[in-house]
Amino acid sequence: MRWYNKLWKWLASNVDPGIAFVIAVIGAMIGTFGTIDPNKLASLVLVTLTILAIGVVRDRRRRNVLSDRANALTVGLRELKSEFRAVKGQVASFAEDYLQPEADRLYVGFKQDTELVANAVESLELLQETGRLLSEDSQNRIVQFLKNGGAVRAIVTSPTPITLSRMGYRNHDLDPDGINRRASSFADHARGVMQRAGASGRNLEVRYIPYPISETMVIKDHKAQDPSLRALVVRHAGFRVTYSEKMDLYIMAAKSPQVYEHYVGAWNQYYYCASKALLITGAPRSGKTSLVQGLVEGHIPRQYRDQSPGDSTYYVVTKAIMDNDVRTGFSVSTSSSLNDKVFAIKQGSDYQVDESVWEQVMEEIRIAHNAGKALFIDEIGWMQLTVNGFEELIEEILDDKKATLFATISQDDSVHPAIGRIKAHPRTRINTMDSSGHEDLRQELIQEIDGTMWLQRCIERGQW
Repeated sequence: MRWYNKLWKWLASNVDPGIAFVIAVIGAMIGTFGTIDPNKLASLVLVTLTILAIGVVRDRRRRNVLSDRANALTVGLRELKSEFRAVKGQVASFAEDYLQPEADRLYVGFKQDTELVANAVESLELLQETGRLLSEDSQNRIVQFLKNGGAVRAIVTSPTPITLSRMGYRNHDLDPDGINRRASSFADHARGVMQRAGASGRNLEVRYIPYPISETMVIKDHKAQDPSLRALVVRHAGFRVTYSEKMDLYIMAAKSPQVYEHYVGAWNQYYYCASKALLITGAPRSGKTSLVQGLVEGHIPRQYRDQSPGDSTYYVVTKAIMDNDVRTGFSVSTSSSLNDKVFAIKQGSDYQVDESVWEQVMEEIRIAHNAGKALFIDEIGWMQLTVNGFEELIEEILDDKKATLFATISQDDSVHPAIGRIKAHPRTRINTMDSSGHEDLRQELIQEIDGTMWLQRCIERGQW
């Protein structure tokens, strides 16, 4: 900028004092030489003072504007500083969570499984060596959780000589006998939990696997719509690591969805390949028999269901005898005797049951059970339960941790007192057929059968 531009800018910004200065100089010169009336000289002085006063007012206004701008700038700087601190904290948190995955941060210490149980809302899936979490550490919390409408599915290592010896070998605190005592008491504790939970106790299911698991799991609310509710804890067994020194890997679905789904998938594999007792219920003529028969004949490979010494399944199918769409009786066939045998004939409003037919079927079931075959029984109803020893046979199968049972059962508990008792066994899972269609249940049962066939194929009963 040239010098005269600077001069012009300076004069423009200082016009008030400049005019006052010129007037004051002129007045002083005139007054000195005595050529002006004193009154006019006083007027010049007043004009000069007025112009100076106007300049002072305008200058003060400018200072106020500048002061307001300075204050606003100070406030803005403070807010910017606060935002910068917040962003800095977020960046530091991001770096801590994602850019520096230290192993010490992944393993969060001991007893996280009990905290997960305490915070569960909808469901709990457990994978345990002896079931200690359910039977001892968190029994009261799980009872309350069931009463509140929650569902618990537990997978426990079956306490067989082979699994006990291997778990005892790697365990620091317990030998095989100590593990066996704890595992043996688990079944009684599970029954106690169901009884304390009342009707809600049926939402507890226990399965057993012939495998000394290398890690335990607790999975919380894995089907919750809110991802922040889904979490799990994995505890690696290690080798001769004391119980109090084991460390938990805590995984939240919202932060680590891929790792979370990996462990959920691993738990599902344990679940489907474990021994089980699945009960299929529904209203009369809802299609229970057709569903089971279709799965046996259409999904189980023939080499696992034919009448050879090496087959690994046994099935019983009850069929209605119809006359002009009117049910007049029932017959039964089995994989050992394919010919239908009539065991019930309708007489008036009731049925006359031939117990001798079901006594023969019961003997076949007992032989198949002792041989370690997967059992498909259609059905467990009031007529079968009137046969002496049938309820005891079903209870024997349910109490056997190695046994796998697929069975249809009456929906109405009131038709026979044993129906409710069977449904309330810790090993049973109840699947209800409704009018909305059977495909979802069919697909679920196919997964269950696939897991059972894998178990039957890989591990013989004598190896449990």
